Amino acid sequence: SQGVLIPEGCAHGFEAMTDDALVVYGQETFYAPDADSGVLYSSIGIRPVADRPVVSMRDLALPSIDAFDSPFEFA
Repeated sequence: SQGVLIPEGCAHGFEAMTDDALVVYGQETFYAPDADSGVLYSSIGIRPVADRPVVSMRDLALPSIDAFDSPFEFA
């Protein structure tokens, strides 16, 4: 198994290439559904490896990068 540290406020995603892939998230605070958001992967030029990727309805409904209103403030 391998791990990746993703800093707070950094967009991330994954594409599982096998049926038995397992993704486990660890976070510093409790899950806050109201703060759960994202960006539509295809709006930033990401092309899946799979010919017919399975993408959740939730992820397909995410806003494009141009319409995304980030809750983070960067100095």
